[in-house]
Amino acid sequence: MALVLVCAAAGCGTKTVLKKEPRPPRPPVDIVVKNSETVQEDTAGKPMWRISAREIRASEAATTLQVKGASVVVLGPGGQDRMRLVCPNLVANGAAKRLEASGGVSASSAENGISFKAERIEVDLPANRVTASGGVEGSNPQGRFQAGTLESDLKFEVVRLGGAGGVRATINPAAGSQGKGR
Repeated sequence: MALVLVCAAAGCGTKTVLKKEPRPPRPPVDIVVKNSETVQEDTAGKPMWRISAREIRASEAATTLQVKGASVVVLGPGGQDRMRLVCPNLVANGAAKRLEASGGVSASSAENGISFKAERIEVDLPANRVTASGGVEGSNPQGRFQAGTLESDLKFEVVRLGGAGGVRATINPAAGSQGKGR
């Protein structure tokens, strides 16, 4: 019995549990990369776009890239060059598969021979949509156009022009018959 009392007093057979202090949460990673090129892929590993930039700010918390001085190639199936953008400011949201270019943007698509400029252009891959606003001016094989807004599919097969200031277009039907048969 004396042994039991000695063990009980000394803590024999009991475990001492140390309380672990919780680690403080790791701050989100923010990165600034200058004069670089990056390819952003979707969750399936398919490339969505390639961005060359004077400066890229990546925020893990926001899942976006803030880009200055950007040249972007929007990639289609099989990595084909679907559309090109050149802009001073770009927000690339990989999770939403959206690009928002601003500050005077130039855009072109070799696939259908369209090129245009606008103050702002948004590319929404899941919706298969390009939207431009703010002094849209451009051309395609059939002629030239000016409008407040432009909306199209990513292949530029159907382009809608609109806006409060109206639409101005010069169309050369002969040029269209020499094109891709639209």
